Amino acid sequence: MPIGLRVMRGPLWLLGVEGAGLGRVVLVCCGMERTHSGVGRIGVCSWSLCAAGAEAIARIVRDDLGLECVQLSLSAVRDEGWGVDRTRACMDKAGIEIISGMMASIGEDYSTIASIRRTGGFARDETWCENLGVAEELAEIARALNIGLVTMHAGSFVTGEGELDERMVDRVRAIAGVYAQRGVGVALETGHGLARDVLALIEAMGDVRVGVNFDPGNMLLYGAGDPAEALRMLLPHVVQCHVKDAIPSAVVGEWGTEVRAGSGVVDWGAFFGVLGSSGRAIDVVIERESGDARMGDIRAAVELVRYAMGGGGR
Repeated sequence: MPIGLRVMRGPLWLLGVEGAGLGRVVLVCCGMERTHSGVGRIGVCSWSLCAAGAEAIARIVRDDLGLECVQLSLSAVRDEGWGVDRTRACMDKAGIEIISGMMASIGEDYSTIASIRRTGGFARDETWCENLGVAEELAEIARALNIGLVTMHAGSFVTGEGELDERMVDRVRAIAGVYAQRGVGVALETGHGLARDVLALIEAMGDVRVGVNFDPGNMLLYGAGDPAEALRMLLPHVVQCHVKDAIPSAVVGEWGTEVRAGSGVVDWGAFFGVLGSSGRAIDVVIERESGDARMGDIRAAVELVRYAMGGGGR
């Protein structure tokens, strides 16, 4: 710590004056300097809010979080009685923009890493045809709501020998095609594979465009590698990022622990530094899937992102 640095400690911030007589104000958040760019819009995942209905989601996003963007669970629109027209009306009335949707696959078992590798995404033969039908329905909802991007977990796409599973390559290509027919892009969420495997899968798509929804917390939860290094490798294909933090398990093959953004192992300074090198404005969406203080945790994540943006963002 430089001589003359006076520090005021808080949950996220360090504020001080560096250098006696120099009067330079230094504000640091989780090791970040306020020089990063590369962040577009700030949103929140609708399923993180634990709220029933589009009207409640819109109100929380606008009034409680002060945001204008949301990533919407398309399954909730279909299965929980929201309806396309009512969802659109609620979001429009509140001035909330749906920047992306999320497709959840049928038959997933998240109880262990081993179980999700067997059942996640499009991996199971028993549910493949049903999930293809789900994609058709959700793609129609995305088109009707004018959503241009839908993210999803593809599932495990590498064989036990470390090679790409051609069956999974064909299935991801088919899902992407379903959405493309409605003018909707798709992005695969990170976690199920190492960055090099995700890159190999995307390259195997040929002329079918598939992007990446990069989730740094998932990289740690699954034990899939360093988030900043993985982001650097996948950056040309990243179209959206989740903001989520975690502590990896000390035991290989067991789940890590999701925590409030800024209190885990993600190096947010490095993360936003890599993101800023993209030369693009990439949307970031806050996801919080556990914990007893989700709203407080989400607000903390909003502040973390706004800090990285230099206080801007919406």
